[in-house]
Amino acid sequence: MTLEQIKKEIAERNYADTEFGLGKEELDTAAKEFISFIDLPPETKKEFYFKIDQNDRKAELGYLNHKREKGNTDSKEYFHYHPMVDEAFGESVKKYSSVSSFFAAAQKIYNEAVFSLAEMLDEFEKEFPGIKKQFFPDDSYDHFFLRFLKYDNGGEGEFLAKAHYDNGSYTLAIAESAPGLRIGKSDKDLKEVFHKNKSALFMPAMDFWRITTPEFTPAWHDVVQKSQNAYNKDVARWAIVFFADISTIKRYTYEEAHTPIAYWPKWPRDPSA
Repeated sequence: MTLEQIKKEIAERNYADTEFGLGKEELDTAAKEFISFIDLPPETKKEFYFKIDQNDRKAELGYLNHKREKGNTDSKEYFHYHPMVDEAFGESVKKYSSVSSFFAAAQKIYNEAVFSLAEMLDEFEKEFPGIKKQFFPDDSYDHFFLRFLKYDNGGEGEFLAKAHYDNGSYTLAIAESAPGLRIGKSDKDLKEVFHKNKSALFMPAMDFWRITTPEFTPAWHDVVQKSQNAYNKDVARWAIVFFADISTIKRYTYEEAHTPIAYWPKWPRDPSA
């Protein structure tokens, strides 16, 4: 996809379809491996967690659990995969064959997502020289991870993920068990999206405009559960999403991430802020 095509799709709907090298069958298989991991005992899952950088609240890899609190957030379990986990959890992985197969499937998707990001950035280099190096720095580790999400089952029409922007720079929505993801510019124009085979959805995150232009507004999105599409009696849905940040990312507050930019005092912000 050319940069002009990406710009056109972002302007029209705040996301762009991009080619992805893996098809539905491989992604569904990886998701099943993830659900098998989620079915492990809680004490086992807790073995698979570590933080890359103690000073960065987002630098978490492995298993995390986020439970709903008074309706203000979504209930989910998820796993952040990066090749670092293979080394970090080496001994634990050897004890569980199901974890080993999950990691192998995750690594394949992660590698394809990194390849997709690099290809897209090659297009952006034509207008924004140096942008690729911001994502692939020579002097530090890359700020990428692949997220597997499992949403708890809920009632029909219930919001599984409140409308928000993604903190960071780049989001690639790779797969979901059933329709439910909605993307737009505000609550008024959120539209359900549908994944095509061997395709993924590029969504600008909150920091992407800083390294490009304000025309790349962050993708406002939510997830709505449809009970008839539940994955099973315990799992409403699963999703696979890749995130990539530049090393000098600015973190936005929870309130900013959950407020449409139309209601911000000023948009865009001063890039130096």
